[in-house]
Amino acid sequence: MSTESSLSTEGTKTRSVKATFVATTKRWTEEFAKVSSAGFNKLVEMGFPEALVKKTLEAVGVDERKALD
Repeated sequence: MSTESSLSTEGTKTRSVKATFVATTKRWTEEFAKVSSAGFNKLVEMGFPEALVKKTLEAVGVDERKALD
């Protein structure tokens, strides 16, 4: 295999890995950020201070039920 052909193959692989990474992070953000945002808002609406809600959700892995315990 020539150097030029090898570089072309590596470039294709890099673009493929990057596209997979971007698609995965987008999907995870859409799935998990909405849940944590909704949980955050719900707890704040219940009267808990925002800073406490943020700290507590981070400590319990963004589990709203655990945060209430």
